[in-house]
Amino acid sequence: MKYNELMSRITVTPQMKERVIQNVRMHRQEKAETEGSSRASGGNRKVLPLWRYLPAVMAACLVLVCGIVLQKSRPIQPQPEETSGIDLVYSGIEEYSSPEELEDAVGFSMKEAETLSENLPFAVKQTAYSNAAGIARIDYTSPEGEVITFSKAADDGTDISGDYTEYGAVSEETIGNVSVTIKGDRDQVNLAEFSKDGYAYAIDAMEGISREAMIRMVKAVT
Repeated sequence: MKYNELMSRITVTPQMKERVIQNVRMHRQEKAETEGSSRASGGNRKVLPLWRYLPAVMAACLVLVCGIVLQKSRPIQPQPEETSGIDLVYSGIEEYSSPEELEDAVGFSMKEAETLSENLPFAVKQTAYSNAAGIARIDYTSPEGEVITFSKAADDGTDISGDYTEYGAVSEETIGNVSVTIKGDRDQVNLAEFSKDGYAYAIDAMEGISREAMIRMVKAVT
């Protein structure tokens, strides 16, 4: 099969988006656990932003599907439009140098990032902007390697956080007239999710922060 013919069949569905984000989250957690052990023994720990794992995960998906296609090298028969066939996820992850460039790419405003950045629980050493299949992400990294990820996308029912951890404490709170789901364990929280004006939002603190710090960030966005 020719490359262009293969690429023309690539589509992104909400289900495939969720699976890719979940796989990336698992890779990120494994990386954090490994490097966390290194820091405990005296090494320096560095948690890489979520988007750094996406190209490798999605490239693996593409290679797998290409192998299936090559194995079945018979002529392709026309399929009804309702038939889903093989859905591929493309590695179209783009990185940008500013929120303005990210806004131009995704087609919606990221103005919330201005007030969010002023209410982070740590000083920011590095900020990274990326577009993952229509999900705008901003990763804020502290000098110690802590990462908080702010995500925004058109609300189509997809969990844009990619965090499927079964947390011990899950609560629904109203913050700024918005219903917010807050997840975490014991005295720390890791994730806040909510929808507003047709958009889905997620604030992800993988290493955990205080409930007060998370609520302060949510208020800054809502």
